[in-house]
Amino acid sequence: MESQPRNAAPRQGERPQAPLRLYLLGRFEVVRADAPIPAHAWRRRRPADLLKLVALAPGRSLPRDQAIDTLWPEKDPASGANNLHRALYDLRQILGGRWVDLDRGELTLRSDVWVDVDAFEDAARHGGRGGWTQAVALYRGDLAPADLDAPWLEPRRQALRGRFVEAVFPLARAAGAEGDAQLAIPLLRRLVEVDPASEDARRLLMRLLAGSGLRTEALRQYDACELALRASGLGPSDETRALRSAIQRGDVGPAQPRPVLDGARRAARRLLGTSEPSPVRGRGPLLLVLEALVEQGAGAIVLLGEPGVGKTRLAVEGARLAQSRGAAVLCGIGGTQPGAPHSLFADAFREEARARPAQADPRKPTRSRPRPPRALPARRCAARSSRGSRRRSAPARTGGPSTSSSTTCTPRTSPR
Repeated sequence: MESQPRNAAPRQGERPQAPLRLYLLGRFEVVRADAPIPAHAWRRRRPADLLKLVALAPGRSLPRDQAIDTLWPEKDPASGANNLHRALYDLRQILGGRWVDLDRGELTLRSDVWVDVDAFEDAARHGGRGGWTQAVALYRGDLAPADLDAPWLEPRRQALRGRFVEAVFPLARAAGAEGDAQLAIPLLRRLVEVDPASEDARRLLMRLLAGSGLRTEALRQYDACELALRASGLGPSDETRALRSAIQRGDVGPAQPRPVLDGARRAARRLLGTSEPSPVRGRGPLLLVLEALVEQGAGAIVLLGEPGVGKTRLAVEGARLAQSRGAAVLCGIGGTQPGAPHSLFADAFREEARARPAQADPRKPTRSRPRPPRALPARRCAARSSRGSRRRSAPARTGGPSTSSSTTCTPRTSPR
């Protein structure tokens, strides 16, 4: 019977101590004496397939005939045996030793080889917070993701997905109950990536996202859940629908301030000709970039592309997302004043002043409160044109230069 320590998962941050390590979850990699075997060494596929087949077999051993039927099902027994011996020879050359042996019709992998699948299953079987944490850390992705065309791997791949879901959900649920959304949300994102139709995980993720102020992302999780369930011939449960309605009403999560004026609708009307543009479709990654910028609360983004690809519509959608988070939206069009370096901002301020005439013009400097007059022996007052004074009034609303004047008073020095 094989000893348990060779399968034991290393503690988080530790490197497993073994002369040969085999990684199959999320990638295929073999590490010998702390040095990864280069990818070009596996240019032939069958040596790697043979290593995976033996490593995943119960007890790391399987009959020779079973290996031939699995890897060369179309070959006759003699041809299959020749292919097996060739693959075994190549494998020993790559690994630098007899790590896989053939004795009395049985293929066997040495017991001192560390395999991440074994370590993952041991940690998940152990359970508890420590075991689940190690299992989640070991599960880097699907089993042998580059071998989706190998049907003999699919049953084990699905079983490992199920073990991962069983380990990660209690961890995420415990973190959510403790108020640690920063830990729970990434765990739940990994879970729904593996099992998109898990309603329990989707609901918990929706609650945590909405509770963190990410209502748009929470509602997007509902859409993804509904799509996954529809693909299986099902639909969201009443509990999931009720949660979506509560998030839409704003009953879940912090209250959002309502903008005083709808600058995003004004921008849409000015740039697109309508205040109710059609929904944005097929731009999921770009929308995530916009949402990340809005969540950050500061920054800039430049949209580049050929005419007609939808840059303006995407910019308007970004304005809508920002306004939904309480931001004030201003819309400016550059190029209206050739040669003016800040014409974009001047245009935005001018449009905002036109839409909100009661607001002060942000281009106009704020004048400080006048100081009380001081007692002077004598004063001389002179009227100066605003063109020559150091304080200039802003241009008139009609766009022409101002002709107003200001009066300045300067003290006269007394003769000594």
